[in-house]
Amino acid sequence: MLTVLQTCASYAGAFSQEGGGYLLNPTASTGCMYCPYTVGDQYLSTLSINFDERWRSFGLFLMFVFTNYLLVYFFIWWVRIKGRGFGFGYITAGFGKITGLFKKKKDKEQK
Repeated sequence: MLTVLQTCASYAGAFSQEGGGYLLNPTASTGCMYCPYTVGDQYLSTLSINFDERWRSFGLFLMFVFTNYLLVYFFIWWVRIKGRGFGFGYITAGFGKITGLFKKKKDKEQK
């Protein structure tokens, strides 16, 4: 337990040096903060990300972005310009009939 007269470095300094990582606030007497990684590559390795493959990963990211961009505009063209659908006509027709019933009731009430 950290006492008022102790600093974080005196309390957990040996632990941080032995286990790797570092203390974020070694001179503080309360609220010791410890980071288990000394460099960012150690953290990225826990996520299976390797710094040496950064350009491959960036290329995959760009492919993902541009593919999604192209798909959005393809489907806009497919539905809005070509006038085609996605094969859900029977579902949307049912919704149209249901909403049509409510519109007819409103029209009758207004007359």
